[in-house]
Amino acid sequence: MPSASKNVIMGQGPSNNASVKPAAAPDALSKIRALGRHKRSTLAYGPVVELRDHNGQKLRDLNGEEVVTEMPLGLFKALSTKKEIVQESEGVQCIRLPEGTLPVSAKELVARVNLLTDPKTNVFPMDTTGNLFKDLQLASAADFLGLSWYTQRMLNVHWQRLKNTVPTPTDVDVICNVHTPLSNKLFKIVSHDLAKLSWDGEHPNPTAFEKYLTGNPRFSAAVNELYAKWEASAEAFQAREERRRRRAEEQWDAEERARKQAMEDNEQRAKERVKYEARKKEEAETGKIVREKMRHAGSKFTAKEAQYIWDTFSKRVPVTAGS
Repeated sequence: MPSASKNVIMGQGPSNNASVKPAAAPDALSKIRALGRHKRSTLAYGPVVELRDHNGQKLRDLNGEEVVTEMPLGLFKALSTKKEIVQESEGVQCIRLPEGTLPVSAKELVARVNLLTDPKTNVFPMDTTGNLFKDLQLASAADFLGLSWYTQRMLNVHWQRLKNTVPTPTDVDVICNVHTPLSNKLFKIVSHDLAKLSWDGEHPNPTAFEKYLTGNPRFSAAVNELYAKWEASAEAFQAREERRRRRAEEQWDAEERARKQAMEDNEQRAKERVKYEARKKEEAETGKIVREKMRHAGSKFTAKEAQYIWDTFSKRVPVTAGS
């Protein structure tokens, strides 16, 4: 596995968050191999599809020279997963490349793919050129043309390094300066991984990392946006935890009050039960005495016995003086 240079500004170490991998494309290589060398060679003939810039003009290099880039239409249809991008303009089959794709990269990619029609050429995916900028441009052109299966292995070499080591400033510079959908996706991944290392205090060279941020506005903006998001998320988490803590305390207080009230209620009922049982016992004893006295004429009753007779028989009897 390739490793980052030990002299990099931002240091070296494992990346914490590299779980997102560029999606693998369908294996069109197997399909073209299955055609056989002779059938494959026939794809080199017939109508062609011309590659143009995003304005529909012929591709030009940095010097303004026309870049002739075309591909056999049959070969494109046999290999591409995005056949719908072919359009017709004034009788010419053409494909408009998105803004940000380098004409020279599109030309080199098409030239390499066209070689697959040569019966003497073995069908293999493209190997890395060893240059991240060049490989990313080639892979971006392939991504748009539906030929990612051809450049995936090449891209994976860089992906494995970026995933398992801390990306260097040069890596970040390259990724920031390639404005294609594929590069933008890689930019988000690398920005997230480096920002997470810094946020968690695990970056091997935090001082150099902070210094680098000041010189790369695009990367700095992405990192600071992640910082703000995580800070807001942390504050929201703390607020949620505080609300949860208060609710738990309130619930505990309410349950504690309910427990205390239940205990008081139970104690009160127990006391009332004791009083009730004592009163019933006393009434039973009084009733026994009263019934015994009522058998004998001239019996004298205490105030409590007289009250019992009144409550029970609705009959008034004289009360013994001093009772």
